[in-house]
Amino acid sequence: MASFYDEQSPLIKRHEREELGRWNSSTLNVLRVAATFFSFIISGANDSLYGVLIPRLESFYHLNHTTVSLLFLSPVAGYIVATLANHSMHVRLGQRGIALIGGSCHVMAYAIASTHPPFSALVLVYTLVGLGSGTKQAAWNSWVGGLQNPNELLGILHGFYGAGATIMPVVASVLLGKRGWSWYEVYYPFVAIAAADMVFSSSVFATHDGSAYREKNGIQPREEHGQHTRTRGCFAAIKRSQTAVCLKEKVVLLGSAFLITYTGSEVALGGWMVTFLMEIRHGTAFASGLAVSGFWGGLTLGRFALGFVTARFLNNMKLIVSFYLVCAMATQLLFWLIPNFIASAVSAAFLGFFLGPLFPAVIVSLTTVLPKSLQVPAVGICSAIGASGASSVPFAVGAIAQAMGVQVLQPIIFACLLLCLLLWAYFPDPDSPFVDTQTA
Repeated sequence: MASFYDEQSPLIKRHEREELGRWNSSTLNVLRVAATFFSFIISGANDSLYGVLIPRLESFYHLNHTTVSLLFLSPVAGYIVATLANHSMHVRLGQRGIALIGGSCHVMAYAIASTHPPFSALVLVYTLVGLGSGTKQAAWNSWVGGLQNPNELLGILHGFYGAGATIMPVVASVLLGKRGWSWYEVYYPFVAIAAADMVFSSSVFATHDGSAYREKNGIQPREEHGQHTRTRGCFAAIKRSQTAVCLKEKVVLLGSAFLITYTGSEVALGGWMVTFLMEIRHGTAFASGLAVSGFWGGLTLGRFALGFVTARFLNNMKLIVSFYLVCAMATQLLFWLIPNFIASAVSAAFLGFFLGPLFPAVIVSLTTVLPKSLQVPAVGICSAIGASGASSVPFAVGAIAQAMGVQVLQPIIFACLLLCLLLWAYFPDPDSPFVDTQTA
């Protein structure tokens, strides 16, 4: 049977990009870019909130490190669904539908969390958080990466993630420590902010529905199969096509492995740093919360500043990313080996600075070596799989910390950074004249 969509050959070659849109080509486009930035602020705030809440959740629910770590693990199911459904949602619903689905997941999850449900229910609720974050991050990475100056724009996009992650620990520490809020009351403003994000994003992307996406990307239904056959065969055909093709590409597998390791180390640091600084460096809860904000602040500054540096080294992308990783490993060693609270806080800030530009650089490298027909599904797959690292690695840290102490955070993070460096060494050079990354 013929496939549901007409598609190009999956052979990956060095190719010329089609003319890309400018972020400021119209007022509406500026608003769309702003909507993606706002969405990433929420994602960053969500991911950094874990670290501040962990000690309170352990006390409120009488949990150990392993059990509370389930909150990191449960979003994986949502990320998996986002990975598998990313391309089909684009084809059928476009960015408008993704904004509605992702936003709805966040609103529902935060609303339920604000009622301080039983811990088992809270774990299930965070599956919705994973689905919402996975769908939106994959969509906005793909959309922003398809504009002109993608290195700079993706750096800014992920810089806003870092901005949300920087602000949230400070705000939460003040509300919890100085204002006497309970942990679940922090979710009250989250509900309103997530609802505003859903309305804003779906409004500015109102014309970006499934038909607009199919037309822009040259994906045309074959009329001869009839409406019923097309609808019934949609998911199977998509699975056989771009998603399946992407999963056969070595560059996509390498990118996914890199991002799951990188994102896992980033969120594990942000999630367990408060506990580490309190238990191992003997800091106060408030000072430790500020130190975590320093880590996220360094990451934010790195994404804003080093994104423009990276853009100047597009012809040496392999070298500049390797340099960032080596610097991150060096600062991680200082964080690990100097037994002093202030030294740890300063080292963590520099560690965040050098980690900052890595995610955008990998996304840009993917779009450089992939043809346009595979860019959206490939970036979506890598982003969603990478985001699952935000669940799996922090959970592993918590489970091991329960048996061996939270000091295991440091060697685990160093090992993750070393693995990233090894994976990057095998990543195709974006400047090679011909790139064929398809597996047999």
